[in-house]
Amino acid sequence: MFGLVAKWRRRADRIAELAHRLDRLAERDEQVIAETESVEAARRRGAAALHSFCVEFTKRLNAEMTRAELKLVPSEFDLKVYREDGPNLIQMSLRGRIVQVQYEAPARTVSNEYFRHPYILQGQITGFNQTLLEQDLVEEEMLFYARDGKSNGAYRWHYFEPRTYQTGLVSERYLTDLFGRLA
Repeated sequence: MFGLVAKWRRRADRIAELAHRLDRLAERDEQVIAETESVEAARRRGAAALHSFCVEFTKRLNAEMTRAELKLVPSEFDLKVYREDGPNLIQMSLRGRIVQVQYEAPARTVSNEYFRHPYILQGQITGFNQTLLEQDLVEEEMLFYARDGKSNGAYRWHYFEPRTYQTGLVSERYLTDLFGRLA
């Protein structure tokens, strides 16, 4: 009789242990879903911020020019057009000088495969004109929407030049220097 009771208790303990493990699994799943939703929202903010850099740069440059106009496509950020599962493109052009920004989500939710800080968006910025195309020289730098090690882990856009290992934050100055090399 005691053997049967002991066997029943072991079985009940195993069931309780399994139930506990499944509850922990559900908690982990909920955490993964919450983290994924948080990253997706941060990606949308990152896409809007990158487009905002380009809009402000275009407006400031056009305000200073009298004989030319920098074109920005798309001219406005539209969340309906933003693609979470594929590449996104922004293009600035002025008389044959073109800067293209392409970005997308990495394969993993958060990655650090190509940049030293964890990032949630990656891409490249490419600048060229006819002279550079004829010489097979196209300016290309990598872009990452990454956590900044200096500012409480906030995400910011970084550029990385793989030939020189130069890195910094995407800013008006950065875009000015890039376009300056194409002029």
